[in-house]
Amino acid sequence: MKKVVYIASILILTLSLCLSSCIDTRYIYSFKLLGEHAKSDKSFEDGKIEAFFIVSDKQLDFTLKNLTTEPMKINWDEASLIINGESKRIIHKGVNFINKGLPQAPTVIPGNSSIDDLVIPTENVHYKKGSYYTYYSNNTFYSNPGSWKVNDLLPSRDRNNEETKKIIMNSKGSTLKFFLPIEQNNQKMNYTFEFLIADITPVVNE
Repeated sequence: MKKVVYIASILILTLSLCLSSCIDTRYIYSFKLLGEHAKSDKSFEDGKIEAFFIVSDKQLDFTLKNLTTEPMKINWDEASLIINGESKRIIHKGVNFINKGLPQAPTVIPGNSSIDDLVIPTENVHYKKGSYYTYYSNNTFYSNPGSWKVNDLLPSRDRNNEETKKIIMNSKGSTLKFFLPIEQNNQKMNYTFEFLIADITPVVNE
């Protein structure tokens, strides 16, 4: 009887350690747009363009309006996201992931009109191979097809690792930047939108 109780105790302890090690914390970032033309935490307006931004886990979504009567052109191959001081090539909405390394056609915004778009760092896009196997005992075939995956812009889970948690929490107060060159009447206007990491909220998941 004592042996059974002992084994049961060991099993319970092992299970408890396993569950505690499996606890994962997710982090939600709050961003604030900086600069003299920032009208709110998410909006920008300087008389020529008006923009509204949402920084999500994997991409930067935005609406951009041309406030002038003349067309504007965005050269996506010159645009970039600057994360931790490192400039990263981006792709925007409509580009197939398989073509992520190819040149991107510019987008023209006619006067007094707007676009809805998004940008993702090219290096964050990768293809995960699938797996296929057969259980010969019951002649059953299983498949897990490959698919395209997108990494987070910033670390969003600590995987129960204290060092990762420290890196995430210490990023509060740092910035993420979006460099967007716009051309109008053969003149370039280089915009750099800067987003402050104003807060980071941990959410425990199991």
